[in-house]
Amino acid sequence: SAADAKPQCGADTKDKCLKVAGCRWFEIREPCKLCEDWAGDIEDLTGCRDWNPYDFCRDQIFWHFLDESPAAKAAGARSTEFIDVVRHFQVTQGRGDIGGPHGKTFFCDVWCDSTDCEGQARSNHSIIRGLNYGGRFLPEKFLGLNGTDEYLFKDINKSVDARVI
Repeated sequence: SAADAKPQCGADTKDKCLKVAGCRWFEIREPCKLCEDWAGDIEDLTGCRDWNPYDFCRDQIFWHFLDESPAAKAAGARSTEFIDVVRHFQVTQGRGDIGGPHGKTFFCDVWCDSTDCEGQARSNHSIIRGLNYGGRFLPEKFLGLNGTDEYLFKDINKSVDARVI
């Protein structure tokens, strides 16, 4: 049916691609010698596509490198060399604004906890820092996030029975 049809993402430029609903522009930020060495045919990973950025970064970049490239596997997912190569892959999508020229950019990154690592798409090189208290994310003042005092904690007063730690 027409509702199930995938968008036609055959645009050959970033500008044309971002005007097609459901399409995103996949590219490698240069220079990146190891990108080609580790990825093989980068034509298969770039251009105008209807791929999900999160799946792309996890499956087609992170896991593809570890599964298919002996050099990437030898470097390891926690190495700065591996992380640097993964971060060269980025995705831009249109914002849906009529006539809006600016797209939303994601870049691929590596996230590791104490036991495993995963590939992920991260928005605009932003790293959100804070603590999670019972399912609520709370950015702490000592993390130095912009706007914490001006917006988040504006007009908040310490309770009379609160202690300073």
